[in-house]
Amino acid sequence: MEALRQAFEAIIAACDTLLKSSLTEQQQGDVLAMRQAVQDISKHVDSAAAQLPKPPTNLVATVRSPLTILIGYAEVLLDRTTLDDTQRHHVATILREARPLLSQIENAFGLDQDRTEPLA
Repeated sequence: MEALRQAFEAIIAACDTLLKSSLTEQQQGDVLAMRQAVQDISKHVDSAAAQLPKPPTNLVATVRSPLTILIGYAEVLLDRTTLDDTQRHHVATILREARPLLSQIENAFGLDQDRTEPLA
């Protein structure tokens, strides 16, 4: 769980640095929302880890979905907005930390198995 905590901290630090840069008002609001989402996800992961080996059933909604949305938004921010090199670096840091974090969380809590189940 220490690796997860470090990834969360790296994402939050990247968001904090982005917030100190010259972003548009919309981008600032979006980065603040991303930062809050990461903090919320971190709390849910800590709570679920305390309940192992039977984590709560709502982890997909409280962890995987918001983290997937955060990754998608960071990709859009990186691809479709005008950011300076420093801002692009921090958004890339968010993506570099968030992608494996999602995979680690899925593996730790068995969420990766949910994807293989057929839709009813």
